[in-house]
Amino acid sequence: MAEVKALIRVQLCCDCEAARQKLEEELARCGFECVREGGDVILAVAAAMRGGWQSRLAELARRTDAGVVALVQCCDRQAAERGLEGSGVAVLPGDAPAEILAEVLRIAAKTGERLCAVRDELCRTREKLRGEKIVARAKLLLVERRGMTESEAHRRIEKAAMDGRTTRCEIALAILKEYGF
Repeated sequence: MAEVKALIRVQLCCDCEAARQKLEEELARCGFECVREGGDVILAVAAAMRGGWQSRLAELARRTDAGVVALVQCCDRQAAERGLEGSGVAVLPGDAPAEILAEVLRIAAKTGERLCAVRDELCRTREKLRGEKIVARAKLLLVERRGMTESEAHRRIEKAAMDGRTTRCEIALAILKEYGF
């Protein structure tokens, strides 16, 4: 059975309808799907965007997991790269061959996938840290209010979690609640 290759969705940001149509046709020929929102990659045509586009595009790049690519006029490329430095936006000259644009969009989509995975991992790490802080607070309460040592408090929470088939964080939350926290 042949593997079905998912289309990369490209969200175009372009104020010029003629340029948009031309790009949509070119991208379709290269195997991309153009969408109005929620793309795997955001492609911004800088020459057709209003003033202040660099700061708007940099802000968009900070808020999304999608890869972001800016097409600029050749003479504006260095200025655009300076203005977008540190934002993660790839800058490509507007006259780049379709094959180069397609490859940059594929790379940007893969970068977006990686960014999404990193953000997911960051969320899991933050949640784990939150749980560890709650457990530490509960241990401190047991040490202060029950006169336990830190290792006794740790063992009590661990044993209660194992016996109750629950997490240490849930036991710690119950301890905090018991003491009015």
